[in-house]
Amino acid sequence: MKFFNILAIVLSLSFIGASNDNKGPATDPTPDNPNNDGNVHILTKDIDLKQLQGTYYEIATNASDKIFPGLLCRCTKYDFSGLRRDGNSAYILVNFACDRNFIFGEKKSEMLFKLILNKPVDENTTVVDEFNSSIYVVQGNQQILLNSNLNIIYAEMNEQNEYEHLIIAGTKSIEPMIILSKYRTILLETYNKLLNALYVAGYDPSLLNWPFILQTDQTFCD
Repeated sequence: MKFFNILAIVLSLSFIGASNDNKGPATDPTPDNPNNDGNVHILTKDIDLKQLQGTYYEIATNASDKIFPGLLCRCTKYDFSGLRRDGNSAYILVNFACDRNFIFGEKKSEMLFKLILNKPVDENTTVVDEFNSSIYVVQGNQQILLNSNLNIIYAEMNEQNEYEHLIIAGTKSIEPMIILSKYRTILLETYNKLLNALYVAGYDPSLLNWPFILQTDQTFCD
């Protein structure tokens, strides 16, 4: 259980930042991009909470999101519950699962997270200006606060108005970050566009390449 608690804390930090429309970055990155200051800026606003549902696969993360390089996860996925309510409190449950690579084999890791929006959301509201929440790990009847400042910094919709790509990151570019997609694999062009969104959001270019950015292995996954 201690191992899973450590994993939860590390993962929670990867859930943390998002300004503009749902179709992509507001501006092209340039050397004098005012956002490129190491602080992570929100690129996507007007997040539809009802559309944060279904399975997302981890496409890439940064080095600070993992504990030991030898224990990297494979087949990492997050199942989003969609909008749920408790009075004026809105939340989303996220079931995390991956195969932990333990030298002589793999073992399944699973964990349940609860993302509670920090601002009240009335019963008639399903779209929020910015997705800002606190993340808890759920263990039985206990909810343990892991981080009180989690943001979706970028969300891209498809023609069916589903979020097909999400970026969840820290408030600083040196903090953990994950790129999620509805698809196990994405085109190189799409991957580069998502990295470009990180740059526009404020990431230092030196932190957007290997070994700082690690692509998750989704090979031979169920």
